[in-house]
Amino acid sequence: MVFFDTCIWIELCSVKSPSTANEIRQAKEASALLKECMDKGEKIITCDEQLLEIISSVQKIRMKEFNRNAKANGSTGCGNVKEYRMQNDFEFTQNLCKSVIQDVMYFSEESAGPCGYSIDDVLAQIHLADINDCIYFEYCQKNNIEFYTFDKDITNLGTNSHIHVI
Repeated sequence: MVFFDTCIWIELCSVKSPSTANEIRQAKEASALLKECMDKGEKIITCDEQLLEIISSVQKIRMKEFNRNAKANGSTGCGNVKEYRMQNDFEFTQNLCKSVIQDVMYFSEESAGPCGYSIDDVLAQIHLADINDCIYFEYCQKNNIEFYTFDKDITNLGTNSHIHVI
């Protein structure tokens, strides 16, 4: 079984257009990883926590784009997602969130449900990595799942043959 970090799903689902050399590299790497896993018949999984993180990420990415466009047009943007939800543009974002989750679920043959993590373990490690990375790392460790990410901070939590920073 294989688990893709949220950053990989964001690249695969074309939430944003890659513009820097690193973003272009990551988009190519993510596509190659998906193809390789599919060619091998790997079971790609996700969990409820990740699906929620993806929705949150899409909202933040779209709000940044909204704010860039507002600034370019000489108007004010939004200071937070609550303000952004009040904009007409948010309907597009909501539909994009639905589409991205459908794409993730299409490629994920099996949903893992809740990740079954320990809050105490997460709290003990949040100085090392993002909360969700702590959850995914623990989940993949406990279940012998290959974990792929672009995020080098994951190695602060430990290393083993199941953790792959690409």
